[in-house]
Amino acid sequence: MLLSLIKKDFLLVKKYLLLFIIFAGGAPIFLNIRSGNSVGILGFYVTIIVLEYTLNTMIWQLEDKYKGSILLCTTPYTRKALVEAKYLLVFIIFICSCISYAIAEFVVPANAIKINISQIGISLLIVATFFDITIPALYKFGFTKLRNIMVMVIFIVPFISGYIAKALQSNTIDFQYITSLPKLVQNLGPYALTLIITGISMALSINIYSKKDL
Repeated sequence: MLLSLIKKDFLLVKKYLLLFIIFAGGAPIFLNIRSGNSVGILGFYVTIIVLEYTLNTMIWQLEDKYKGSILLCTTPYTRKALVEAKYLLVFIIFICSCISYAIAEFVVPANAIKINISQIGISLLIVATFFDITIPALYKFGFTKLRNIMVMVIFIVPFISGYIAKALQSNTIDFQYITSLPKLVQNLGPYALTLIITGISMALSINIYSKKDL
């Protein structure tokens, strides 16, 4: 059932899939080349976030435009399944992006950024945390209101980023205790946190959507 819903999402953006696959594999390497190999892992993080955000918002916009959620609720699919598919899509896009980059890394090894399991886990945690906040908001407010909220946040961020930077500098955070943890914990910790946060978010989204009057 969930796979059918995922297939539906990919069909909505099928015209752009090849472009996104190329982007996922090539963008980090391109950024690294243009920056003189100084971007490093940041290029991978940025690529994943941009790709996830673009694909998911395109799907949400199309669903909102054609009343997809309302139509799906008239089918045998439960609201719980519809919510679970939203979260599963985020993870599938992430996995496909990593595979695409792994292929690009094999083809162009000289300028590729070497990604380890811990760095993949951190990028997954960043992506999951963003969508674990965004998806409940999507079900609560709808796509149009959510889009307006995100535009306001993007507009405000440049004005408050300076204050945030000063606050972080004045309150130095010591991360040495993380590096003192066993390597297994460092590698698998981000994945465990991702599952916990996503589980909480999914339960919240299901609760919101089950009570929502469409």
